[in-house]
Amino acid sequence: MDVRRRMRQGLFVLGFLFTVAATALSQNTLVVDAVVGFGGVFRPGSWTPVHITTQNLGQEIMGEIELAVTRGDRLGENRNEVEFRRAIELTSGASKSFSFVVPLDTTVFPLRITISHGEELVHEEEYDLRGRGVPGRLVAVLARRPNLDFLLPLFNTQEDRALDVVYPLPGYLPESWHGYGGVDTVVLHDARIQDLNALQVQALRDWVGSGGRMVVSGGAHFGPADAAALRPIVDIDAQAAVTARVSEAGFLEAGLPLSPDERDAIVVATPFAAGDLEIERRDVGRGDVVLLPIDYANLAAVAPLTSVGLWNALMGRQASLESIATSSRRRVFETDIIANQLGLPLYPFPSRLLLLGLIVSYAVGISALLVWINQAKQKRRALLGVSAIAGLVLLVGATGHLALTRNLQPVEALELSIEQAEVPAHGGFAVVFRDTALFSRHEKSYEVRFGGTPV
Repeated sequence: MDVRRRMRQGLFVLGFLFTVAATALSQNTLVVDAVVGFGGVFRPGSWTPVHITTQNLGQEIMGEIELAVTRGDRLGENRNEVEFRRAIELTSGASKSFSFVVPLDTTVFPLRITISHGEELVHEEEYDLRGRGVPGRLVAVLARRPNLDFLLPLFNTQEDRALDVVYPLPGYLPESWHGYGGVDTVVLHDARIQDLNALQVQALRDWVGSGGRMVVSGGAHFGPADAAALRPIVDIDAQAAVTARVSEAGFLEAGLPLSPDERDAIVVATPFAAGDLEIERRDVGRGDVVLLPIDYANLAAVAPLTSVGLWNALMGRQASLESIATSSRRRVFETDIIANQLGLPLYPFPSRLLLLGLIVSYAVGISALLVWINQAKQKRRALLGVSAIAGLVLLVGATGHLALTRNLQPVEALELSIEQAEVPAHGGFAVVFRDTALFSRHEKSYEVRFGGTPV
């Protein structure tokens, strides 16, 4: 009897455990992780990459993954949601990644991620964006170590943050070129560039062609595989690494500052072509690729003053490489002429002496007329006095109006910001150039020329 009872108890326990396990497996257990921007930061007002990684610990999921972005009035109720969807298919135990590029205007509104299985909502989560925005220049560095942070105290102060340096993982880079809309410079150092997929390389190439800047740093880490991975962007070869003096690395030839005390410092370099070391700038569409044969991390250690001068030039703060464009450009989705009213110049106050004279004249005239009316005994004279007061009021008002709007003021002007978008020959996004114009409201017609072209 004891044996049978124990067998029944064992079967009961096994059945209970099986039921618990089956219930757990029947539930949709998801682990979702999101990386917003580059290294977790982004520039508000730009297209931003969002990399989502999912791991399914429950039953199979067949449905959609949705990314919702809130846009509109930050203080009022005039808001709307922009939704981006992808089909999702996750078997039990599977992991999958999804890349989006979305417009993020502000850090005020959170990012919402939902995953559905058929009509059933299986996951919903909001990601707080506060504290993730950068106000100034954003530099994305593909490197294994944060070896460009020495620039931060040089560019930033306690009152103004002009530069942020981030180190995104290569696998999290966007696969669409407009995902780099918030990035000013991309620096390639010692990351495994060959691990980038074809779409990521094409996105980098298109971003550079649209006006971006990419800096390639050589050194002992840069080899033939890295050069081959970059050939869709820029045609280079990687020679064997050498050691050279800083004065032999092409700084003077490129018009870059070279500290006299650091001329003989030894750096590690990789020639990108047979022959002497040369710092070279190559145009790619509207952008450029700057080839540094030296290892910039090694240069910062042995020649810090020269390194600071190099990055000041690359960031456009002072003397730059020959023929580097300095015009400010941004990308838009359409070709158009855009005019934005910036404001109406305020009128200065009229002369105090004129105002005092008008007030005194008005008071004297009114007093004289009142005295004359009180002394008058005929109604006719009283009516004439009232009419004279009304005429005087109108005269003083008209004089003040003319003095306020015509005589003492410049011609009323309207300030407009004019933007002209150029269509690139290969299509895609346009490049916008901006200027400011003043228009007078007293003239009926204008001939506006922007860059010498009539608008």
